[in-house]
Amino acid sequence: MTLRRVPSCIIGSSHTAPIVTGNHDAAKYVEAGSFTKVITATILQQLAQQGVLTLDDPVERWLGVPAGTGITLRHLAEHTSGLPRLPPGTARLDPYKKFTGDRLNELLSSLDRLVTVPAGEHEEYSNLGYAVLGAALTAATGETYDDLVAAHVLAPPRPAARRDA
Repeated sequence: MTLRRVPSCIIGSSHTAPIVTGNHDAAKYVEAGSFTKVITATILQQLAQQGVLTLDDPVERWLGVPAGTGITLRHLAEHTSGLPRLPPGTARLDPYKKFTGDRLNELLSSLDRLVTVPAGEHEEYSNLGYAVLGAALTAATGETYDDLVAAHVLAPPRPAARRDA
């Protein structure tokens, strides 16, 4: 059996992605897919630890969504928000081709009508939920998603403060 070599690169804080194997052009974007959920959840956890927000903040605290959905940031992160897997109106072949920030904002205004079950009652993998979570994190901080990723995921860890006994 012959294994196919798959081009890959390492995500880091430098401007150039080092190529591990293959011949990927470092100047071109690659689709990160669901790996962004890990990144978004990491940012959420760090912002909660810093006291910027809490995991149990209702989504309407940070976004202009209808009140009363019961959806919290924790629900979004844990896939228990009651939101569907994909945003409505997406194409089957490439569901995110036309899913822009403007389209997300349109959907936010009707978030209460998109919920399929009450928040916290059922687990369903939701790409839409993570799009909403990313929007909430940028609203809570006033920073772009790229800046949040750079500061909370790609930046080298800060040394812990020394505690002298």
